[in-house]
Amino acid sequence: MGQAAIVVDYHLGGGAPGNPGGTIPGVAVGCITVAGPGSTSIGAFPNALHFGNGARLTASPDASAFDPQRFKVRLVMRATAPIAGRANLFEATLPACSLHLMPPDGSGSFRIVGNVDNARNGWAGVDTADSLDLRIGTWYFVDLVYDLDTLSLFVDGSLVTACPFPDGTLVPATTSELVLGVHPDLVRWPFEGDIALLQIYNGVPEGDEWQVDRVRGDAEWRIRLKENELRPDFDLGARQGGIGFDGESGMRLQRFEHATIGYRPDLPGAYVIYGAIRDRWEAAGVARRLGALVADEADARAEGSRRSVFEKGAIYWSPETGAWELFGRAYIDYEQLGGSASVVGLPVAAQEELPGGAMQPPWRSSPTM
Repeated sequence: MGQAAIVVDYHLGGGAPGNPGGTIPGVAVGCITVAGPGSTSIGAFPNALHFGNGARLTASPDASAFDPQRFKVRLVMRATAPIAGRANLFEATLPACSLHLMPPDGSGSFRIVGNVDNARNGWAGVDTADSLDLRIGTWYFVDLVYDLDTLSLFVDGSLVTACPFPDGTLVPATTSELVLGVHPDLVRWPFEGDIALLQIYNGVPEGDEWQVDRVRGDAEWRIRLKENELRPDFDLGARQGGIGFDGESGMRLQRFEHATIGYRPDLPGAYVIYGAIRDRWEAAGVARRLGALVADEADARAEGSRRSVFEKGAIYWSPETGAWELFGRAYIDYEQLGGSASVVGLPVAAQEELPGGAMQPPWRSSPTM
């Protein structure tokens, strides 16, 4: 992939912003020089710039200096006031990306969010969510890395979260404009805090690329890829918490307002479940009896009916019958008879246990019978 090269290299607070030698000068407005974090594992930063209402730093690097598919943005920053809403750290047209802070969603004082302007999915990306205990007044090294199709967020050198896109193309731009401390309109989302370093790399450093490659194909990567495959056409709704392990199904799950995406490492991909079928799957004991989700919800054979398939059975739904599961031998025999399009139709109640066996209560003929 070639060597990564630093294009923008601003050590802030020690004079006019710009690269060593005066290249790519920046313009700082309303910023105040303050003490930086000092000596750190990535260098010495005796000074920083403080940002607040009306403060910003702008610059216009040469657009030809960037590969829009492979880049890294690094900030050394600290928030100095509570985060009540979005607070922009950095935003650029090329590379088409942003870094901002958001109020906490669990532990810590704030979250760090990194986005790219993806050609298919729009502005989307990564969020520390409740995975880190981030605090006001603490210095952090924040790296946003984009490598072909995957956006990753590093904090203090550790990869925290990654998000792949089914189409890695970012929205193209012919000019490169960057802004620190506020939205590019120079009004919205001001950041209250200090920034000691801004670096933008053309390409991805080898160490970062190695960490990104390590997570390609893991549970989070698969679930986020499925999420972006479904969006924007499918309304998943907001995420409800982070990715967690479900002992009943043996899957890693991400729950959304309107759907759930699940993944298990021995399966070829992540799958989605939603609506009345999800409601039934979440009923006590159902996920344990059915096991892992092995396909997306799809039309069943009977007209107007739907089905989600699991490793040990399936849940069937129609407007007339509602959602009910079949599992074990009953499920195998039912499918061999023709499933929902067979003479027995669709299930209308849960399977009942009997001494030495089980029984499926009365059935309803399919709408086409």
